[in-house]
Amino acid sequence: MAIRWTCSCASPRPPSPGASDEKGPDDHVVCVPCEDPGWNYIDDVDDLPRLLRDEISHFFAVYKDLDEGRYSEVGGWAGRDAAQETVEKARRAFIESEV
Repeated sequence: MAIRWTCSCASPRPPSPGASDEKGPDDHVVCVPCEDPGWNYIDDVDDLPRLLRDEISHFFAVYKDLDEGRYSEVGGWAGRDAAQETVEKARRAFIESEV
């Protein structure tokens, strides 16, 4: 199944401060399946329903609340280009870690 990268809580930089946790910047990428007619109209973050973006942000804001000494913050959303950059950065880091 092909994946279309659509949006990301990007690394800290204007205008989207991104996400972070107790360890520092913590990027997240939202993906949708290209072949699913319920999702295949989504090309970028603005195509996601506002309520869904709010629910995703809320989840990442509170999912560590019950773990002592852990926290997370959501600073904003960035678009498809930032998501692709985030994935490529992670891919390069993984390849370098395997050397």
